[in-house]
Amino acid sequence: MSDEEILSLAKEGKGKRGVKAEWIKEMAEWLKIQQNINKLYDKKNKIIEALTVEFKTSGALVVADYKGSSHNVVIEIVVDGDYVMWEAPPGSFFFITQQELLNLFR
Repeated sequence: MSDEEILSLAKEGKGKRGVKAEWIKEMAEWLKIQQNINKLYDKKNKIIEALTVEFKTSGALVVADYKGSSHNVVIEIVVDGDYVMWEAPPGSFFFITQQELLNLFR
């Protein structure tokens, strides 16, 4: 018997093929519990999937030095659930070192 057939027979209070009506009713209760478990399991999977989606983008960060000059720095941003990380290529903040060196020799 299919799940639908068991649920239908239980609703009508009938038995079938030597299976008593009370047994069919018990099977139908178990099927309903199983359906609820499946719904909860699917909901859990959707929540986990939503939390683990990773988002990547690139952009430019405008950094101002202490003299007020602005510098564009290319960055990559990665968002993973509750965490946000950004990174810049090596040498992106070299202008800071250059400025410090110039200040040393003045």
